[in-house]
Order: sequence, then C-alpha cells, then structure tokens
Amino acid sequence: NWHRCENESARSLHLGIFFQAPNGLDVIKAITSKLLSDDEMRLPLTRLDDAADLSTFEADIKSRAIERIRKLDLSEFFADFERQ
Repeated sequence: NWHRCENESARSLHLGIFFQAPNGLDVIKAITSKLLSDDEMRLPLTRLDDAADLSTFEADIKSRAIERIRKLDLSEFFADFERQ
C-alpha cells in the first residue's frame, strides 16, 4: 500500500495497519494468475521452430487472454477476493 510518512527525528518507528479495497490491479492480477497456471503458457518461445509456429502461439496467447477478459465478472471477483 502506497502512503507517505515523514520522520520527526533521526530515529523513527513506523507501524501501519492497512485495509485496502480491491482495485483494477487486483482484477488484472486475478486474470493473469489463471493464465500463469496454464502449463502451455510455460513453453519456452525458443522451442518454436519457425515464424508460423511463433505466429500460431502468439494468436493462441491473445485468444486466451481475450477469453479471460470476456469472462470477467466483477461480482464473482469480489466474492473470490473476500474469501482470500
């Protein structure tokens, strides 16, 4: 959590307790975490033989990412977020 704190003297102890509501970055993290758990996404790109394979893989990555975004349901996201 980002915040600003200024010391009154050379020695200081700073303790913070934060309650942070979910934000857009949390939504992006939820979307990408599901993609990161997919074994096919871990294929090293250097193992693709030629431009056609690379192009096919690129299209697949885009398709999967777009599909995850299309399936986004903020009500479901909030329910999952509260369970964490």
